Parts: sequence; C-alpha cells; structure tokens
Amino acid sequence: MKIEILTNKSSTLTIENQSKEIKELLLKIQQKYPDWEEFVLSNHKTEQIRVLKLMDKVVFLNRIPEIGKVIEFLDKHHFNWERIVISKKNFPVIENLIFHEGMLVREYGSNTNAYQLVKEVNGDTLKLIQEGKEWNYNIERQSNAGFKLRLLCENLINVDEFNAHGWPATKTRNK
Repeated sequence: MKIEILTNKSSTLTIENQSKEIKELLLKIQQKYPDWEEFVLSNHKTEQIRVLKLMDKVVFLNRIPEIGKVIEFLDKHHFNWERIVISKKNFPVIENLIFHEGMLVREYGSNTNAYQLVKEVNGDTLKLIQEGKEWNYNIERQSNAGFKLRLLCENLINVDEFNAHGWPATKTRNK
C-alpha cells in the first residue's frame, strides 16, 4: 500500500507508517468496498473531492466520519496538504496501447496526479477531461518529451457520473 501527500502543488511526500486515523478510514473503506483500489482526497478548502476508485468505476464518497478525522490529522501534521492518495495497486504505464473513449488515466509519476478521462481520440490527440476541465493531449509530442500515462481503468462504467460531478476549480491547462 502506498500513501502519498501532495503539498504546495509541487512536492509529494510518501508516508511509510499509517496513522491511527488512516488505518480507521481504510478499515471502513475495506468493509464497505472490498474491491477498492485507490482512495483520493483533494483539499480545495470550500469543497473537497472524496473519490474511491474501484476496478471499473469511481465512487464519490460523502458522510464518512473517518474522512473528517483524516482531514484533521492532515491539517495538523501537513498543514499545506492539497491531495492525499492511498493506492493498493501500482497501475501500469501505458506502452503501445490503443487509446479509446472511456479510459481513465493519470500522468506517470506521482499518484497524486489528477484523474483524466479519455473523452475522444482523434489521431495522435486525446481530448481529456481532467477532473472537470477539458484539454488536449498530443500523444506523440508528449511521448517524445518523456511524458507517459498510467492506465487506471480500461473502460470506466460510470463516465456520465464522472463528468457530471461538481469538480472544484483547479489550476487549468492550456486547451
């Protein structure tokens, strides 16, 4: 299990030991969603994203008291935290894969990178929805620059729910 915290939008901290608060949250998640693969909590102050990634679906979580305890822990020990990701799985880097609509991906590197849903494929360009913001990703240009994507899900079954979720405003990319 890997726990990463993004701070100051630039540095990522990997936590080796789980706090009591994180252990309690993971126990609650495991009981309710035994097939979970990844938990994401983003701190946008007014609105927080609470996402649980299952094998082929994302679930938006509400009203879980253990999340509040984790937020208090993070505010106390990592006051400038922006995103925490707890992953049970190491998602594969996409190599020579044909992209298609409905794939859920993330830029290679830190697990704290945003979820991106492939909305459309047009030659070497992917139209991606990055947690509510649409942008174009040129596969060839990004590959030549050393950028890679990780495959989180081959076919997300709740694409409409993912797109309709009220994602808080984030730093946007150029379209």
